[in-house]
Amino acid sequence: MKEADIQRFFLKVDVQGDDDCWEWQGSDRNGYGAFSYRSYIVQAHIFSYEFFYGEVPVDRYVCHSCDNRKCVNPRHLWLGTAQENMDDKVAKGRQSRGTLGHNTLSEGDVLLIRELAPSVKQTDLAARFNISQANVSKIIRRQLWLHI
Repeated sequence: MKEADIQRFFLKVDVQGDDDCWEWQGSDRNGYGAFSYRSYIVQAHIFSYEFFYGEVPVDRYVCHSCDNRKCVNPRHLWLGTAQENMDDKVAKGRQSRGTLGHNTLSEGDVLLIRELAPSVKQTDLAARFNISQANVSKIIRRQLWLHI
């Protein structure tokens, strides 16, 4: 990492106390900070992890103990496998079962989204139910709301 990249990175970080979340203040993708580095976009928490601890192995994820996607505090970041990341999500009650972000869908809403999907654009469904198009797609493909 070049010193210029590190300085540019920290211009976008709201550094707080050692144990507080350090929130990314720049652009984001799906709620995660997005940082332009070496001609591509990396998630800000991954850049932070690599700056403080070193390269992330290919078979590992950089996970948040604080569950704050914008947090880049290295004390809140840990390496885990895909399974450990999923287990952490389930143990903390973050598995989608009706809540997407700050919006709550009912099972009826989900069934209606799936019913309307063949004839209504996903972007229109997203606007109607106040959720992202990505979540509409995941509902339709049964990657969210698996229990119905």
